[in-house]
Amino acid sequence: MMRITVAICTWNRAGLLDQTLGEMRQLRIPVGVTWELLVVNNNCTDNTDEVIVRHSPHLPLRRIFESKPGLSHARNRALEEASGELLMWTDDDVLVDPDWVSSLVNAAIRYPSAAAFGGPVAPWFPVEPDPQLLLAFPALRIGFCGVDHGLSEGALPPGKTIFGANMAYRSSSVGDQRFMTELGMKPSVSDGHYAVGGYEEIEFLDRLRQQDCQIVWVPEMRVKHYVGPDRMTEQYLARYIRELGRNKAKLTDEYEGRRILGVPRWVYRKVIESRLLMAWYRMTQDRQRRLICVRTTNYYHGVIQGLRERNQKVKDAHAAF
Repeated sequence: MMRITVAICTWNRAGLLDQTLGEMRQLRIPVGVTWELLVVNNNCTDNTDEVIVRHSPHLPLRRIFESKPGLSHARNRALEEASGELLMWTDDDVLVDPDWVSSLVNAAIRYPSAAAFGGPVAPWFPVEPDPQLLLAFPALRIGFCGVDHGLSEGALPPGKTIFGANMAYRSSSVGDQRFMTELGMKPSVSDGHYAVGGYEEIEFLDRLRQQDCQIVWVPEMRVKHYVGPDRMTEQYLARYIRELGRNKAKLTDEYEGRRILGVPRWVYRKVIESRLLMAWYRMTQDRQRRLICVRTTNYYHGVIQGLRERNQKVKDAHAAF
């Protein structure tokens, strides 16, 4: 016998959640496997609870409420509530393959010492994206969390990762480990939508790797991730890449060099160069090259912000002593 917990964290996306739960009703659960489906309501103000109630007769569904805003808080609540020996994660805007659960179960049997598993995430575009945005922003081309390493089933090599839309952990390996709440998506005060964020699942996985835990890639564990039109705009992509740079700078040590105000001088140079080029390409109406400069400028602006926050955190820690 094996027990699986599937967890979905959601915030004001009832329409997409409805599609995700509808698709889960098609899952083929192997004989000898029991499962539960946790939907973590992270302070939703739409009709999310009505959607949960409507699907409850057809799924082993349990509604969990988490009042602290932010995806990492919601995920941590799911970790506390889960009863399965394997915990599968996906998003509220994902379509899962009917054999999604059975693919994990088979892999978990073949790799009994593995701590984590992940599979491909394909983009699901309801409308065709702007081709110039696709070229300038690789994140959009893969649907932000899209991944397919093109590998056969087996241990995931260093440098390769898995993402929250399609990942699973063995509960015994996770233990008391939790997602960093300063990372991950959070509601934006300014516009009422999720602020771009992320990196929390990568940081979570890195901690397991530091303990020499085995991560297994399962190509048959497939999902499709929705990319709405509101995320296919220059404004959204600029914010996304800025947050990516910010979070990476807060967590890695790859930004070295002589510093001004705690930031390597070459990072400032990158921003200045890309802003000058962006102005030139705007004047010459070369939109494709301008968009690439928008990506570069915002990424390094995020790096500057992340390094300053990291430096301030170190100062605060020293002041505390």
